[in-house]
Amino acid sequence: MQNTPNRRTSKRAVLLLRRAELAEESARIDRELAELETDHVSGYSTYRLPPDAKNRGVFNRACRDGRVDGATKRGRVWTCAAEAWAARRPARVTWAPVEGPTTEPDDTLLDELGLRRTA
Repeated sequence: MQNTPNRRTSKRAVLLLRRAELAEESARIDRELAELETDHVSGYSTYRLPPDAKNRGVFNRACRDGRVDGATKRGRVWTCAAEAWAARRPARVTWAPVEGPTTEPDDTLLDELGLRRTA
Protein backbone atom coordinates (compact mmCIF):
# COMPACT_ATOMS: atom_id res chain seq x y z
CA MET A 1 0.00 0.00 0.00
CA GLN A 2 2.92 2.29 0.36
CA ASN A 3 3.40 2.45 -3.45
CA THR A 4 -0.07 3.78 -4.10
CA PRO A 5 0.41 7.24 -2.53
CA ASN A 6 3.74 7.66 -4.34
CA ARG A 7 2.18 6.81 -7.67
CA ARG A 8 -0.64 9.17 -7.02
CA THR A 9 1.71 11.89 -5.91
CA SER A 10 3.94 11.49 -8.95
CA LYS A 11 0.99 11.28 -11.32
CA ARG A 12 -0.55 14.33 -9.68
CA ALA A 13 2.74 16.23 -9.96
CA VAL A 14 3.02 15.33 -13.63
CA LEU A 15 -0.54 16.48 -14.28
CA LEU A 16 0.02 19.76 -12.41
CA LEU A 17 3.23 20.36 -14.33
CA ARG A 18 1.44 19.65 -17.62
CA ARG A 19 -1.38 22.03 -16.63
CA ALA A 20 1.18 24.79 -15.95
CA GLU A 21 2.86 24.15 -19.33
CA LEU A 22 -0.49 24.33 -21.10
CA ALA A 23 -1.36 27.57 -19.30
CA GLU A 24 1.93 29.12 -20.41
CA GLU A 25 1.37 27.93 -23.99
CA SER A 26 -2.18 29.28 -23.95
CA ALA A 27 -0.94 32.67 -22.72
CA ARG A 28 1.71 32.76 -25.48
CA ILE A 29 -0.90 31.93 -28.12
CA ASP A 30 -3.21 34.63 -26.77
CA ARG A 31 -0.39 37.20 -26.99
CA GLU A 32 0.43 36.21 -30.59
CA LEU A 33 -3.24 36.30 -31.55
CA ALA A 34 -3.60 39.76 -30.01
CA GLU A 35 -0.58 40.95 -32.03
CA LEU A 36 -2.00 39.52 -35.24
CA GLU A 37 -5.39 41.10 -34.62
CA THR A 38 -3.73 44.44 -33.93
CA ASP A 39 -1.73 44.16 -37.16
CA HIS A 40 -4.85 43.08 -39.00
CA VAL A 41 -6.95 45.99 -37.81
CA SER A 42 -4.38 48.76 -38.10
CA GLY A 43 -2.62 47.74 -41.29
CA TYR A 44 -2.35 45.45 -44.23
CA SER A 45 -1.05 41.95 -44.77
CA THR A 46 -0.53 39.46 -47.54
CA TYR A 47 -4.10 38.27 -46.90
CA ARG A 48 -5.63 41.72 -46.29
CA LEU A 49 -4.31 43.75 -49.19
CA PRO A 50 -4.43 47.54 -49.47
CA PRO A 51 -6.93 48.85 -52.01
CA ASP A 52 -4.26 49.95 -54.47
CA ALA A 53 -2.29 46.68 -54.47
CA LYS A 54 -3.24 44.68 -57.55
CA ASN A 55 -2.33 41.31 -56.03
CA ARG A 56 -0.28 39.63 -53.30
CA GLY A 57 2.85 39.70 -55.41
CA VAL A 58 2.79 43.49 -55.68
CA PHE A 59 2.31 43.84 -51.93
CA ASN A 60 4.95 41.24 -51.02
CA ARG A 61 7.49 42.71 -53.46
CA ALA A 62 7.07 46.22 -52.06
CA CYS A 63 7.58 44.92 -48.52
CA ARG A 64 10.50 42.66 -49.47
CA ASP A 65 12.30 45.39 -51.44
CA GLY A 66 12.27 47.71 -48.43
CA ARG A 67 9.94 50.29 -49.93
CA VAL A 68 7.54 49.97 -46.97
CA ASP A 69 9.09 51.10 -43.68
CA GLY A 70 8.51 48.72 -40.79
CA ALA A 71 7.19 45.84 -42.89
CA THR A 72 7.63 42.53 -41.08
CA LYS A 73 7.48 38.96 -42.26
CA ARG A 74 6.08 36.04 -40.27
CA GLY A 75 6.48 32.87 -42.26
CA ARG A 76 5.05 33.69 -45.67
CA VAL A 77 2.92 36.61 -44.50
CA TRP A 78 4.10 40.22 -44.80
CA THR A 79 2.44 42.85 -42.61
CA CYS A 80 2.76 46.61 -42.46
CA ALA A 81 1.00 49.60 -40.97
CA ALA A 82 -1.49 51.44 -43.16
CA GLU A 83 0.47 54.67 -42.69
CA ALA A 84 3.68 52.96 -43.84
CA TRP A 85 1.94 51.65 -46.96
CA ALA A 86 0.60 55.12 -47.77
CA ALA A 87 4.09 56.63 -47.36
CA ARG A 88 5.94 53.94 -49.32
CA ARG A 89 8.55 54.85 -51.88
CA PRO A 90 7.62 54.49 -55.55
CA ALA A 91 8.63 51.32 -57.32
CA ARG A 92 10.26 53.04 -60.27
CA VAL A 93 11.85 56.37 -60.90
CA THR A 94 9.68 58.47 -63.15
CA TRP A 95 11.70 59.61 -66.10
CA ALA A 96 11.07 62.77 -68.06
CA PRO A 97 9.90 62.05 -71.60
CA VAL A 98 12.69 62.09 -74.14
CA GLU A 99 12.17 63.94 -77.35
CA GLY A 100 11.93 61.52 -80.21
CA PRO A 101 13.19 62.08 -83.73
CA THR A 102 11.75 65.07 -85.47
CA THR A 103 9.28 64.47 -88.24
CA GLU A 104 11.28 66.66 -90.61
CA PRO A 105 14.89 65.59 -91.18
CA ASP A 106 17.46 68.23 -90.36
CA ASP A 107 19.08 69.89 -93.40
CA THR A 108 22.58 69.38 -91.99
CA LEU A 109 21.93 65.67 -91.62
CA LEU A 110 20.71 65.49 -95.20
CA ASP A 111 23.84 67.31 -96.37
CA GLU A 112 26.07 64.91 -94.40
CA LEU A 113 24.38 61.96 -96.04
CA GLY A 114 24.62 63.54 -99.48
CA LEU A 115 20.86 63.77 -99.85
CA ARG A 116 18.61 66.66 -100.71
CA ARG A 117 15.19 67.61 -99.47
CA THR A 118 12.28 66.91 -101.71
CA ALA A 119 9.21 69.04 -101.79
